[in-house]
Amino acid sequence: MTFRYVLIIFATGLTSFLTTYLSSSVNLAMKTIGEEYLVSPSELSMLASLYLLFSSIFIVPFGKLSDTIGAKKTLVFGCGFFVITNLLVTVFARDFTSLLVLRSLQGVASAFLVVSNTPIISVVIPKEYRVTAMGILSGLIYFGNSAGNFLGGLLTEEFGWRSIFISAAAMGAVAFILIQLMVPRSKVEKEPGRGVDVAGIVFYGLMLLSLQSGANQLDTPAGKLLLGGFIVFAVLFVMRQYRSSRPVYDVRMFLENRVFAAANVSVYLNFFATTGTTYLLALHLQCNRGMSATEAGGYSSCSR
Repeated sequence: MTFRYVLIIFATGLTSFLTTYLSSSVNLAMKTIGEEYLVSPSELSMLASLYLLFSSIFIVPFGKLSDTIGAKKTLVFGCGFFVITNLLVTVFARDFTSLLVLRSLQGVASAFLVVSNTPIISVVIPKEYRVTAMGILSGLIYFGNSAGNFLGGLLTEEFGWRSIFISAAAMGAVAFILIQLMVPRSKVEKEPGRGVDVAGIVFYGLMLLSLQSGANQLDTPAGKLLLGGFIVFAVLFVMRQYRSSRPVYDVRMFLENRVFAAANVSVYLNFFATTGTTYLLALHLQCNRGMSATEAGGYSSCSR
């Protein structure tokens, strides 16, 4: 394997690492952020949920965008946007509302990274090294979760919670430069597609938004109404994608490929069971057990 391929794997792997690193590391800063902005734990949970929500909403349409304009363009733009949104936190997060907006934008940026790093590996890296490279990308997703817990606690305690976003911006800048210089554009970009299913994207976004909002207000009439809306939008989305000639998410693959369906369900169940653990554990160890952010980060990293 040439040094250039090593750098490409490193750069794309770094983007995989960053998406989960930025999610888990902020969990260890929740207590400190809450004390600075004087907000409750339930309000703090929005910092985590909005990041994941906007990432989830934009992953599917950005995947279509990556197929249309090319994975390199998508990833380079995503890295640049990721760096900018993290740096903006250090300057403009003067109140909790501003921080929530920036966390939402960071979720959008992470969606760019998720949809475009794997296609680059599958096209650029030679076949004999491709499986190894894919394994590295997958491993770095989980390593980002674990390392984010420890480093998030350490950075928060030693340098303040904003240093988490500075560290993410620095790593994102490295990935941006390497991808721009090392990834050959002609091997990645594809022919323009036939268009985008705008209605499908809208139904998909409303489906996730109503689910997230409804789950947060489960004990209220509005919450139950929103969950009902989730069911309606989910049905509309599936029907639209099943009939569309240019679906943003080909739901027929779940019916025609049992291996694909089982793999996606298993990944979903894994993240469903573990995603909230770090957030709750970090707050519990700091608020109820009196641990420092570094100590809580060490314990939390072991849980992942």
